[in-house]
Parts: sequence; structure tokens; C-alpha cells
Amino acid sequence: MIGSIIGRQGTKINEIRQVSGAQIKIGSQLDSTSDRHVTITGSPISINLA
Repeated sequence: MIGSIIGRQGTKINEIRQVSGAQIKIGSQLDSTSDRHVTITGSPISINLA
């Protein structure tokens, strides 16, 4: 799932960052699950766009 957010060579996540103006951080894989924390920061408008 996270691959669809990041995109090939980070192209999708970089596009989301540029268009929205938000900062997006993706954490490391949690323990033995495939879950990751995604943190989106910025103005309310930037966060909604992201």
C-alpha cells in the first residue's frame, strides 16, 4: 500500500508534496507488520490537499 503513495523513485510523494505544500514523513515498518506511520504537517489547506 505504501508503494502506491510513494510511487516509483518517490515521484508520487514528491508530486503530492509540491502540489499541496505539506510535509509528508513515512516511518519505518512497525515490528512484524507491514504497517507504517504517515505524518502529514502543514497548514490545514495543505493537509487537506495532501
